Amino acid sequence: MNVQASICRVLRIGMVLSISLIVLGIAITYARHPEFRSESLPLKTVSKVAPVFPYTLAETGIYMANVRGRGFVVAGILALICAPVAATMVSIIAYARQKDRPFLLISCGILIVLIVGFYIGHLHTP
Repeated sequence: MNVQASICRVLRIGMVLSISLIVLGIAITYARHPEFRSESLPLKTVSKVAPVFPYTLAETGIYMANVRGRGFVVAGILALICAPVAATMVSIIAYARQKDRPFLLISCGILIVLIVGFYIGHLHTP
């Protein structure tokens, strides 16, 4: 299998996993809060129902273990964020095996940019 097909497969799996988790989280939220389906609540009212949001992997895991929709939605967003990182790592491995130095360096540069972006984002997390 060539590099592009491998990258495409990783991105496709990440997208399907992400969409599945987000849809499941939304379904769980509506199942736990049936009033959301029948009433048009203002955003302020809805946000008071669930003011706490998971910000760490541990909190996300706890929310998922307690079958809270927000945990599944956050896990879906994390899967969406991790898919390009995984695809970049696959490309690094593939280009290293092929001894394709220019594309290997480009892929490493992309991975560094992603990691720096995550670090900067982490600095601004409450």
